[in-house]
Amino acid sequence: MLTSDNDILTVKHLSAGYGKRQVLFDVSFNVKQGEIVLLIGGNGSGKSTLLKAIYGLVTKCDLNQSVQFNNEDITHTPPHQLIQKGMVYVPQKNNTFDQLTVTENLQVAATHLNNASETKNRLTDVLTTLPQLATLKNRTPFHLSGGEKQQLALGMALMQQPKMILLDEPSAGLAPNTWQKNLETINILNQQGITFLIVEHRIKETIEKAHNVLLMRLGKVVEAE
Repeated sequence: MLTSDNDILTVKHLSAGYGKRQVLFDVSFNVKQGEIVLLIGGNGSGKSTLLKAIYGLVTKCDLNQSVQFNNEDITHTPPHQLIQKGMVYVPQKNNTFDQLTVTENLQVAATHLNNASETKNRLTDVLTTLPQLATLKNRTPFHLSGGEKQQLALGMALMQQPKMILLDEPSAGLAPNTWQKNLETINILNQQGITFLIVEHRIKETIEKAHNVLLMRLGKVVEAE
C-alpha cells in the first residue's frame, strides 16, 4: 500500500472483532485529505465493523496494526479524544436524542466545549450550513422525517468542526430523492474541506460523488479503485 503526505487516514494490518469472534483480517488502506471514499461490500463483509474499529469501538486483535489520523497514531485512542482531534463517527441508528429538540441535540453535541459562547457560534454556523435544520429547530426527532433526522445527525457531527466524518449507511430508510438531497449536502461539506469515509449500499447514486471506492469481502479490503 502506497502512502503519501496527503493521507489523512492510514490503516495498516487492522484486525478486529467482538470478543472471540474476529471480523476484520489484516485490513490496510489509506484515505487522502478531501476525499469522499465509498466503502462497499455484501452483508457481513465487515464494513460497519471497520468504521467502529477505526473509531475504537470494537476490540483490535493484532499487535502489529496501526491507525494513523492526520499524521498521528490513534490506534488506541478512545472515541472522546478522537472527536477532539477532528474525527467524528455517525452510526446508522440511535444517532440523535429523541426527547430533545433539534437545537438541543446540536447543543448537546458541543457539551464537551464547556463554553457557551463557542457553542452558540458553532450552532449559528451549523444552522447556516444546513438551513433546513433552522426551520426545524424547535421540533424533536420524533417529528422529523428520515431525511431530516439524517441532516440533524450531520449537524451534530458538524458541531465538532471535524476534519473527517465516518458515516455508516446514511441512506438507510430514506426515499431515493431524499438521499439525493442529503448526498448533495455531503458533497457540499466535502467541498468545504471535510473528508468522508462512507459505508453505503446505494452504490449507483453514491459512487458519482466518490473519489475512491473500497470493496470488502469476508473481513478484508480486496479491491480499491
